[in-house]
Amino acid sequence: MTQNNMTDGLNQTIRQGYEAMREYTDKATELAGSVSSNLRDFTRHKPWFALIATFAIGYTMVKVMHQGLGKSSELGAVDGNHAPGKWRYSHWV
Repeated sequence: MTQNNMTDGLNQTIRQGYEAMREYTDKATELAGSVSSNLRDFTRHKPWFALIATFAIGYTMVKVMHQGLGKSSELGAVDGNHAPGKWRYSHWV
């Protein structure tokens, strides 16, 4: 096999991969648009339910994050200004 044949084969493989990736990206964009449209319609027709669902999701995320921070803060260094087991911004810095 010559170097030109190998280069042509490699270029063809790259083009096919690029086209496949474009197709997947287009499909994902269409799906995201459909979900966004459905969610917009849902919140327009049932705003109270959407508000309650948003609150519940936010509350759950705060609880999950707080549990994770509680465990990590117990492992953190103790300084003179903070009691052990208390979360503080310095854990993330």
